[in-house]
Amino acid sequence: MEMKNKMKILIVDDETYERILIEKCVDWDAMGFQIAGSVSSAREALEVFEREQPDLVFTDINMPLMDGLELSRNLRERNGQIKIVMITGYRDFEYARTAIKIGVEDFLLKPIDSEELEKTAEKV
Repeated sequence: MEMKNKMKILIVDDETYERILIEKCVDWDAMGFQIAGSVSSAREALEVFEREQPDLVFTDINMPLMDGLELSRNLRERNGQIKIVMITGYRDFEYARTAIKIGVEDFLLKPIDSEELEKTAEKV
């Protein structure tokens, strides 16, 4: 019963360490979130998305085959209400501009800072 009230989070990053960091550096449960999935590719993310219908997606921009921008476009088409936060090692404005057009909520720069991650999740 309690699970229904929790916001579901999907983490998408091709770097295992980054995914683990996002999962472990914040007490998601205490904040009212639940990790619905943690995957290494956009293709896996779309599969989990269909199954779990997450409320919030943290996605890396730079991934093989389908990048985070393309994934975000895809998720937006499937669910206009989904909240997306981009995670990137790039400080490139073009990425930011494209992401803003897609409707991404926020950006986090790598390396991930746990306080910044927590604040962003609360804000979204």
